[in-house]
Amino acid sequence: MFLKITAAEFGASKSAFIALLLMLLGALFWLDAPRAQSAPTDPTTSTSVTDYLDAIDRVEAAHSAYATELSDLYMGLGRALINEANYPEAQRALHRGMQVERVNYGLESISQTPYLLLLADLDAATGDDQASQDALENLYQISAKHYGAKDPRMLTTLDQMLDWQLRHYREKPPRKGFSHIAAAERVAVRMAKILNASVALSDPQAPPYYAKLAAIQYLIADHIDRHGAAPTANFEISTGPEVLSQTRSSTSFNYYRRGKSALLYRVDALMQQNQDDPLVQAGAIAELADWYLVFGQTHAATEAYRLAFETLADDSVAEEVRANFFAEPKKIDFTLDTAIDPLDAGPSALQVGLWITATGRPKDIQVIDPPETLSGKYLGRLRNNLRKTRYRPRMIEGIPEAVAYRVSYPRPASPPAQQEPT
Repeated sequence: MFLKITAAEFGASKSAFIALLLMLLGALFWLDAPRAQSAPTDPTTSTSVTDYLDAIDRVEAAHSAYATELSDLYMGLGRALINEANYPEAQRALHRGMQVERVNYGLESISQTPYLLLLADLDAATGDDQASQDALENLYQISAKHYGAKDPRMLTTLDQMLDWQLRHYREKPPRKGFSHIAAAERVAVRMAKILNASVALSDPQAPPYYAKLAAIQYLIADHIDRHGAAPTANFEISTGPEVLSQTRSSTSFNYYRRGKSALLYRVDALMQQNQDDPLVQAGAIAELADWYLVFGQTHAATEAYRLAFETLADDSVAEEVRANFFAEPKKIDFTLDTAIDPLDAGPSALQVGLWITATGRPKDIQVIDPPETLSGKYLGRLRNNLRKTRYRPRMIEGIPEAVAYRVSYPRPASPPAQQEPT
């Protein structure tokens, strides 16, 4: 369409012309706005820093410096700058995105969560542990003010914090990962307070969270047993005096006690929620017995296994199902790691024969038909790793007994001498 305006008309109606011109310019800005939002924010894309900066300029010109559309763009810009290892500018971009969220949704807006998690990653990448923990603590405080410290919805925030701590713990050598162990304990304390105050045993989310609490206690106890407690934490955090001051044996007992308490609550919850399912009930009691066993409480473990077996004496449970429940040993695993089990090694794995005792300990470990290229060093480490594993023993009529067993283990790649079991 062609717009024709004569000089006379312009002179007679200058203000109307200006108003029309502003309307046309406004329409052009609105048409351009979608282009501003077209810069992808998916971190897997190859969008450049320049693309994000151009998109931000277009949105600011079309709307304002605090337009809601800027939030995702600043997040994308921050990721792009991190990919270029430009950490100071990435930090500025992320803080700017958080400012946009606060202006639009309030100082305590929960929408700041992804920024704080990414800022924590950024601080960790630059070696500033204290700043990364401060970002996560800020995330917790914002969520607590938004929901309430004991609101069950806080469990989602604590899950995010725990996942962050575990991811960075696994990326570091054990002795340098203690700060994340200490932070995981703080998460566990906060989870426990919410569960005790606001989550009934009849709530479906109670059993998995009590299991998670036990797994955190096992992680901490296992770390301290293997590597000791750090004399001082890498950052200031309230974790309780026992982590830093007591002996390994007393510390291990504290975490055994806390994990046992969590698993007892889990048993109660599953009993309430599955009153007509003895298989679920027996499984929960057997996991409590597993906990006793890995902490050396053999008598308590045997009694709990027997109780689990007796729970299966129900008309709804077929005799074959009852007989098979404890027919073979089962690896005991309370870890929070969701990675593939190193013993789940696929069809090309080494086959390892061993003897599982009545107390669940592996003995007489032998590789079946080992390849000639398998190094002695690899075999030694394989045996040591398997000896540290504990198994739920085979049981006959509620009585544990020793049995021959076979497991798969990853076959080392070439050259064998350089491969070590993990």
